[in-house]
Amino acid sequence: MSEFTGLNLMKGVFLDLISSNELQEHAVPNNSRVKLSNNHLQYAVTWFLLGIVFLIMNYIYLRKKNGN
Repeated sequence: MSEFTGLNLMKGVFLDLISSNELQEHAVPNNSRVKLSNNHLQYAVTWFLLGIVFLIMNYIYLRKKNGN
């Protein structure tokens, strides 16, 4: 990227810019930490219930398809 833009970029450094102003001497960096929630129980319950609904829907479908 340095060669393409003609800029002297530092390797391995990334800035997440909030805002920039010509009057400011330095750019204001953003907090680049990824914040992921840790709701494993909620995910497990959701997928378990979706699996149960899927099994019920398949049972109803197969029952109607076979004419029973």
